[in-house]
Amino acid sequence: MLTTGTYRNPTGWLRQRLSKRNIVPLGASGNIDDELWILLEYYSEVEDVGVKFIQQNCTDKNDARKVFKDFRAFIRQAKNNYYSAKQLPPRSAGLLYYYCFLNLAKAALVIKDSTIVDKKIGHGLIYNYNDKSKFVKQYINVQNNNGVFPKLY
Repeated sequence: MLTTGTYRNPTGWLRQRLSKRNIVPLGASGNIDDELWILLEYYSEVEDVGVKFIQQNCTDKNDARKVFKDFRAFIRQAKNNYYSAKQLPPRSAGLLYYYCFLNLAKAALVIKDSTIVDKKIGHGLIYNYNDKSKFVKQYINVQNNNGVFPKLY
């Protein structure tokens, strides 16, 4: 008979926390994603609340009203992309989820860096495909501090 040692019967529950942080499970009367969007909308749609939040987190406090307009636009775009993606089949929804995340990242960035207000900011990656026949020769370049990817990371 093969033995592997003593163990407790599996119950489906871990006794060990997997994270160093004390994580409290979310609970709400509605869908969790709806509740999270409502929270974001509170800061992006109620101007006085949003401006105060931006002033607490923005590097240039004088630009808070200008930053708020971009912040609100990015949150609105992200929400529209998210709910549109939820309606599509999973194979078709990926690009809209990407645009949702991109706009959420832009909303976070515009608060930290007010120099990107009213400017077009791309994703910050360049795909080089000079030799399409060989996958090994294709690569991605990160634009130097120009775009969402380098500014976020």
